[in-house]
Amino acid sequence: MAKPQRFITEDKDILATINKLCMHHKISTHKVDFKDYNGVDSLLASIDTEIQNPEVMTLAVVIDADEDLISRWQSLKNTLSACGYQTVPATPDPAGTILFGNRLPILGIWLMPNNQQPGMVEDFIAYLIPSNDRLWPRAQRVVQQIPEPERNFNRIIKAQIRTWLAWQKEPGRPFGTAIESGDLDANAPHAQQFVDWLRRLFDIEVNSLQ
Repeated sequence: MAKPQRFITEDKDILATINKLCMHHKISTHKVDFKDYNGVDSLLASIDTEIQNPEVMTLAVVIDADEDLISRWQSLKNTLSACGYQTVPATPDPAGTILFGNRLPILGIWLMPNNQQPGMVEDFIAYLIPSNDRLWPRAQRVVQQIPEPERNFNRIIKAQIRTWLAWQKEPGRPFGTAIESGDLDANAPHAQQFVDWLRRLFDIEVNSLQ
């Protein structure tokens, strides 16, 4: 039997992060199908198919804002408007966008890291590093000081986060495991804001069925 709620992301790091946040905050996911599209282009190309699925009542979409949040949002807005959502705002809701359409799923959109800035899941993860952590500033400096000709990476934040993870008691934990272990703070304000959006989104359908 198909589940009435669906959660789609562009990569496994986002998916693992969300799963562990849901577990920590006791958000029930027994009615949720999770899917990693393994790339933003693949996800964007499939949104209309996801929306047209008659068995899905609630659809959550989480993708990176990347380098140009406005461009990413405009691309989403064009697709969603073509699918029938008539009230897509000009900019994403800072608290997480939730849309309604006639005979369409309740649709939630979250642009990593916070719906307001360019970035990606690694920027979101950085917000979950405890504020008194003494290794994070060092990890940032170490990566920043690598001369550009010697950098084999194209995103500084990715290298900084993974450097910091490599310096933990159990080096190199994935994001989700780092949340579960307490290396990352699942109660940090940015995590709480995301969880509040997700809870609101999924509770809409729960309340409508009561």
